Amino acid sequence: MNAPGSALAALGRLLPAPARLPSFKPGAVFRAEKSTVGVPELYAADLEGTPDVKRSGPLVSGGNVDAFSLSPNRKLVAFMADKEVDERLELYVVPFAGGTPVKVSGTPASGGDVLSFSWSPDSKQLAYLADE
Repeated sequence: MNAPGSALAALGRLLPAPARLPSFKPGAVFRAEKSTVGVPELYAADLEGTPDVKRSGPLVSGGNVDAFSLSPNRKLVAFMADKEVDERLELYVVPFAGGTPVKVSGTPASGGDVLSFSWSPDSKQLAYLADE
């Protein structure tokens, strides 16, 4: 069961209703140092030639996107980043078409990090391993 505050419930709220989906057509997700040299961030580009759009949102000073994965249905992107605290990797999900990243990993123990993650084949669940 997915409690209202759970990470799985958060995943369900990330997708807008079908009638409100933007015209953004999934293309590619990639890490790039476009805003600041030495700081990899998450970007997406569509198949229509729309300019690349940052998906990771703002990062803490010294932070960067470490890894990412597009969901099997190509609607969501999960990424590990030290987005809020430098040197603390946490897991976030953002709609491929755009929106605000949502932290789904909870608060790690002092010195803890998300180590890896993987999507379920139906894109409804996201498993992660952390040293919490």
